[in-house]
Order: sequence, then C-alpha cells, then structure tokens
Amino acid sequence: MRDEQGQTLTPHGGIWLLELKKFNANQVETEDQRWLKFFKDGERLNDEALPDWMITQEMKQAMSTLSTFSEKDQQYYQYQARQEYLREQRTKYLCKINLT
Repeated sequence: MRDEQGQTLTPHGGIWLLELKKFNANQVETEDQRWLKFFKDGERLNDEALPDWMITQEMKQAMSTLSTFSEKDQQYYQYQARQEYLREQRTKYLCKINLT
C-alpha cells in the first residue's frame, strides 16, 4: 500500500487470502497458525476456558471482540423474533375483528 509519491503507508499492511477449509493443524506452532485456527474455530471456543494456544494478549482481545459481536447478533435476532411475533399477533387480532 503506497501513497501517490510511492511511499509505503505502513510496513504492516497487506491483503491476505486465507482458505480456512484447507487449514488442518492439530497443534499451533506459529503465530500465523494461531490466527488461522482462531478464524476457523473461534466461534466454537468458550471464552471462559480458552485452550493453551489462545493464551496471548492478542487472542484474548480477539476473543473479547468476537464475543461482543456474537452478543449483538443474538440481541438482533431476538429483536427480530419479537417484532415478527408482534406482527403475527396484530394480524390475528385484525383478522378476528374483521370476521366479527
């Protein structure tokens, strides 16, 4: 990533393509493997009892962020379910009024 003058914007930036289905390491030995395993298995991990390979500050932070997003997703789906229930109840009520 470079600016108009050709200077590098950041030495840490880049674009990575990951094929998680092809990643099958049983034991994490590198930082790259740690992140791949997190991307592949993160949603199934228990943030109260993390495996040894997750015990780094970065992984704890990543897990915290994942948990926050998961909670927001759950709240969103609960909200949508409540709205759908209320729509059904209103429809049933209006149909009942129209039939009488």
